[in-house]
Amino acid sequence: MKKDEHKIKLLENQLDQALIKYNEIQTQNRNLRFEIDVMRKEHRNQLRVNKNLTKDIMSMSENAKKMN
Repeated sequence: MKKDEHKIKLLENQLDQALIKYNEIQTQNRNLRFEIDVMRKEHRNQLRVNKNLTKDIMSMSENAKKMN
């Protein structure tokens, strides 16, 4: 009977440790997903800025060609 109780306590402890690790990993994943979302937004903004700058450069280039 004592062996069974000891084994149960061991298994419960292992389960608790596994749940702690699982929760830590879940938290890390949540934080990484948040960081990825922020980076995606920054990337979209950078693409928009680059597109507008390219458009402005092309416009200025065409205006310079017309002046010559």
